[in-house]
Amino acid sequence: MLRYLTIAMLVVSVLGIILSIVLVGRESRLKPRFDVARIVIMGAVAAVMTFAIDITTPTWALGAALGGGIVIGTLQGRNLTVRSTDKGLYARRTTVAVFAFIAGLAVTQVAGYLKRTGAIQVGVAMTVLSVAVAVGLLVGRQPRVRAAKAEAQAEAVQ
Repeated sequence: MLRYLTIAMLVVSVLGIILSIVLVGRESRLKPRFDVARIVIMGAVAAVMTFAIDITTPTWALGAALGGGIVIGTLQGRNLTVRSTDKGLYARRTTVAVFAFIAGLAVTQVAGYLKRTGAIQVGVAMTVLSVAVAVGLLVGRQPRVRAAKAEAQAEAVQ
């Protein structure tokens, strides 16, 4: 039974990856409050899992997740095309940002597989990776956001 569940989860993961890759180049509205709320919730989940449920995470896994997540997120954020409209800010990933996104997906899938096979123990490192990517993306995109807002203001003056 567990084997079938594992296969089903793998199929769902593959379909999720394919869907993410297909949708990765689409323009999306930036929602900073939602992004911050997501970071807070994921951080709280990691904290609860660590302290309340007593899930241990190797220090190397936390360091790798934090460092790697910040790098991947910052690469994504710095490589967005951002535009400002009357309705808000919109972003589209550039080729570099798409590859950073795919690298993040690959890291999570490989780590998840290794965890499921028992090859490594990562504890809450996957959640920490997600939080770090989200923080890196939020921070990394700020120069692009400021430039888009300034450009929109300049166009409005003319």
